[in-house]
Amino acid sequence: LRRAVGPNFRRLPSQLVALMPDQWGRLTRYRAFRPGERSVRHSARIVRIKVLPQQLRWEVEDAICPLQAFVKHRRRCAALLRIQRHARGWLARHRIRKHANASTGIQAVWRQILAKRTVQHRRASLVGIQAWTRGTLARRRLSVVEDDDPDESEESLAEGDPASRPIGGSVLVADTQPRGQADLARRRQTAK
Repeated sequence: LRRAVGPNFRRLPSQLVALMPDQWGRLTRYRAFRPGERSVRHSARIVRIKVLPQQLRWEVEDAICPLQAFVKHRRRCAALLRIQRHARGWLARHRIRKHANASTGIQAVWRQILAKRTVQHRRASLVGIQAWTRGTLARRRLSVVEDDDPDESEESLAEGDPASRPIGGSVLVADTQPRGQADLARRRQTAK
């Protein structure tokens, strides 16, 4: 029966001690009572193993060893869970950071594509506007008038307008009239 139940710790020589908190606030330390000290809130009895006979000491060790193994196992499991928790948290944060960086990169590339499209569209529009404006101004300034007499064109070049030049039998003359009126004048000339 004694082997199955274990030793009776109340009958073993023991010492009353006051339990003290450690640096984390747990009651894992103890100290002996001072002479004349009142009873403290947390106290316990500690068995004095050194004064026990050998057979009784073995019985106490046999009773305590499973408890110590259980506590060590629980501490080891708690440490493993803490390590796993930290590792999983780091992996999750790393994964989130990686996805955030990837989405930021995709957004940057997409914004770059949109900016390039906008610049190309504006450039094409500006080139079109410039071409239309330059063509309109050129048509307003110059009109092609067919020259019937090449000698007159040479005389007009020698005398006059530096802007007019012969182009294969034609002379470019600066246009002083708006385009519609110049076309009317040209049609009348050709009709005569």
